Amino acid sequence: MVRKVEIKTDKAPKMPFSLPQGVRAGDLIFVNVAPIDINGADIDDDFEKAARQIFENAKAVLEAGGSSMANIVRIDAYLRDYGNIEEFNRIYLEYVPEPYPVRSISQPARTPRDCMCAMVVTALVD
Repeated sequence: MVRKVEIKTDKAPKMPFSLPQGVRAGDLIFVNVAPIDINGADIDDDFEKAARQIFENAKAVLEAGGSSMANIVRIDAYLRDYGNIEEFNRIYLEYVPEPYPVRSISQPARTPRDCMCAMVVTALVD
């Protein structure tokens, strides 16, 4: 039977709304990330900083769970303003190596905490 285990690390901020930083289930890791710095402050004044923060947070949680950015198989990204897609893609390419994962990007009616961007990442365990 596959067990579900919460992933916690002090190298990434705690998530709001009682969300775990990540969950490991068998050989898969699921990660929630938002543009929150290590001190818990929202990054809401600069899209590039916000996007880099979500990738840094994802990296920290994946590594804490025994994985890496190279093992990502799916990314669901949420942008408050779809006009930021080109900048998001540029930053994405700096963090995510080939072969690229399956990915969806959407602009929801509202993002959690009205953040500029957020992601849910699924990765394989190393």
